[in-house]
Amino acid sequence: MIIDKEKAKQRAAGLDLFRVVAAVMVLLFHCNIHHDNSFGLLTGFVSMSAVFMTAFFMLSGYVLFLTYKDKPLVQGDALKNFYLKRVFGIFPLYLVVALLYVVTLGQESVFQNLVLLPIEVLGLQSVFSTLFPVSHNGGTWFISCLLFAYLAFPLMQEIVKQMSTRTKWIVLAVCV
Repeated sequence: MIIDKEKAKQRAAGLDLFRVVAAVMVLLFHCNIHHDNSFGLLTGFVSMSAVFMTAFFMLSGYVLFLTYKDKPLVQGDALKNFYLKRVFGIFPLYLVVALLYVVTLGQESVFQNLVLLPIEVLGLQSVFSTLFPVSHNGGTWFISCLLFAYLAFPLMQEIVKQMSTRTKWIVLAVCV
């Protein structure tokens, strides 16, 4: 078996493990608040684990940065490939879930679904806070958030890569 040393070097098992833990905690959190599940002694902990949503997003961004820090993401076909990889990684499952929800559980009329269609297909539902309780948006708003984060990532990465260490510390201090 040939091991891709470059890919193995880029993997950070601890970060991958933390991302899995964060995803599980987000799932448990949602089970607790939406389905009134009890987790015994852990219920108090699980009910406070919304912080793992932020951790998951931040960790995902950090892992993306580690993956692309030495690659010219905004040159040639790299940007197109970056976006296509993200879209094809997210959209097929998102569209299947959205369609299944609309067909099986949706309470909106055909006309309402047609009006919502451009917003849903473009992933703009997180822009409109009034859409959270409409259709499947309460359960899939994070896809919209991911799309905006992916859209901004290449530009933000290039800005950070061009900053001096001193400037990075200043920006970090301002953010904190």
